[in-house]
Amino acid sequence: MKWLTNILFLTYGTFICAQNLVPNPGFDLITDCPNSYGQISLAYPWTTASDGSPDLYNECSSEANFSVPNAGRSFGSYQPSRSGGGYAEILVFSNFNSSQSAAGEYLQVPLADEMFNDKLYYLRFYVSPDISPGELSWIYTDAIGLALSDTFYYKELQAHEVLPLEPVIENRGEVITDTTGWTKVSGCYIAKGREKYAIIGNFRTEAETMVEVGNPDFSFYINLFYIEDVLIMPFDPLPDTLLLCDGAPEVLDAGFLEATYLWNTGETDSTVTISKPGVYTVEAFIDDCTLWDTVVVLDTRETGGFPSDTVICRDEPLRLAPPLPGSYLWSDGSQGGEITVATSGSYTVTVTNECGEF
Repeated sequence: MKWLTNILFLTYGTFICAQNLVPNPGFDLITDCPNSYGQISLAYPWTTASDGSPDLYNECSSEANFSVPNAGRSFGSYQPSRSGGGYAEILVFSNFNSSQSAAGEYLQVPLADEMFNDKLYYLRFYVSPDISPGELSWIYTDAIGLALSDTFYYKELQAHEVLPLEPVIENRGEVITDTTGWTKVSGCYIAKGREKYAIIGNFRTEAETMVEVGNPDFSFYINLFYIEDVLIMPFDPLPDTLLLCDGAPEVLDAGFLEATYLWNTGETDSTVTISKPGVYTVEAFIDDCTLWDTVVVLDTRETGGFPSDTVICRDEPLRLAPPLPGSYLWSDGSQGGEITVATSGSYTVTVTNECGEF
C-alpha cells in the first residue's frame, strides 16, 4: 500500500501568563477597617488555618494599635507598610504554659488558580518582627515559612503544637532581627499539581525554633511577625513553540520580576531577537533560585522531516497527527488534530494559523 501526504509540520504551545496567584497579597483590600485583634477575615479571602487568630492592621483604622504604622501588640509597636496601607500579623513563638501554642497562628489564602504539575514557581513574602524595646518579654526567632495544600486546611492545636505541614519555602537557621525593614523569605518550587491554598506560619516546634532572647532574666517569651506582599508566580514566559512566519524574526521575552538572565545563545538581556529555527533556553536567576524555560522555534518555510511517500503493510493503520496551531481541514473532510488511515490514497491537510494558510 502506498499513500501520498502533503503536510507541513508546525508545533505550537500555550504558556501561563506570569501573574501572582495570591489574591490580596498585601492585605490592603478590606471589607471594613480593623478595630480589634483577630480580624484577618476583613482582608478577604484571607483566613486562618488553625484556632489561632491572625491580626489585620490598616491605615484606615481609628483605633490605637490598629492603624498603620503604629500597629501591633504593644503601645510601642511601629512599622510602616512595605506597600499599600495594610499588613497582617501572626504569633510565631510563645513559651507560655497555656492553651496558646508555640506557633498557633497561621494565615491561609486560596490561590487564584491551582498549580500545574512539574511547573516552576517562584514564591516569596516579607516579614518584620513586632518588637517594642520597652517590652521585657521580646525575643527574635528564625522559623517562618509557606506551605501549600490541595484542600482548605484547618486544625485545632493543643498547647505548643504546630501544623503538621512541610513548608516549600522557609527562613530557617538565621534569626530575623530587622525591626525597621522587611526581611524577604523566598524560594523556588516545582509543583506536584493541584495545589490550591497557601498557608504561612511557623511549622517548627519550640525545640526546633532558634531563639535570641532580649532579656535573659525574663522567663516567658513571645514573638510575632508582620506579614506583607505574598507572591506565588509561575515561571513560564516562553511559548512551547514559536513560528517564524516566512522567516521573519521574532522577539522572545523572558522578563520576570527583578531576575537576571542567561540564554543558551550567550545573551544576558531579558529579551532576544530570533531569526533562525532551533531550540532556545533561558535561565533566570532571582535570589537563590535558578528558573528555566525552553522554546522550539520553527521556520514555516521549512517542511522537511515528513516524507511525501510512505509505505504501510496491509491492514496496518497509520495515525497522522501533525501538532499544528490554528484550525485543521483534512482532505477527507475531517477537522480534528489527527486522522487514522489504513488504505492507500493521497492525504492532505490545510492548516490555518497566525502565519497564514498551509
